[in-house]
Amino acid sequence: MADRINAQVTLSPLVFAILKTKQPIQSAFANIIDLDNVTVIIEQSKYAANGDVTGAILDWKLFTLGPASLPEAGKIIAKVTSAMAAFGVAAVPIAAFDREHFLIKKSNLAAAITRFETLGLKVIKL
Repeated sequence: MADRINAQVTLSPLVFAILKTKQPIQSAFANIIDLDNVTVIIEQSKYAANGDVTGAILDWKLFTLGPASLPEAGKIIAKVTSAMAAFGVAAVPIAAFDREHFLIKKSNLAAAITRFETLGLKVIKL
């Protein structure tokens, strides 16, 4: 199958929250700062509602694929998100320098694992 990625993806044992905040959080997995928003991805166990958090989406699992070369990142993200979307599974991609991360709702975990395996990715549970 030409669309197979033939690599491995790791599944974090942690559960994450995606937050809209007024400022970055130092202990977060990632802070994404754009012109209008600060989005924070943080271990859900570290999330505490306070005045700085203006929105929260809970119960995400983190899959990490890599290392991959930066030029290949777009292709990998497109393949994974398209494969997930075809089965109604939302995959939120995060591109890092040499790794691709995907946040998948915990309720879609089994379907996501099946889709990763169909793409040729061996899922390693940490």
